[in-house]
Amino acid sequence: MAGNKGADFRGGANPNLADITCFGVFRSLQNYATGHDVMNPANTSPEFVAWYKRVEQRVTAAAAKAQA
Repeated sequence: MAGNKGADFRGGANPNLADITCFGVFRSLQNYATGHDVMNPANTSPEFVAWYKRVEQRVTAAAAKAQA
């Protein structure tokens, strides 16, 4: 994502509130045409898709850990 200055997330090594907030907005669109358009490599940057997947992995891992 733009502005990360080489870090994986806006928060550096870990997602911060900006990462989580943006991720939540885009995740809420995932079942709509807009969400599919955003994640289509022809329409968006590879850096965005990579960032989204990194945040998704962290959020999924944190949710699984919280349920254990």
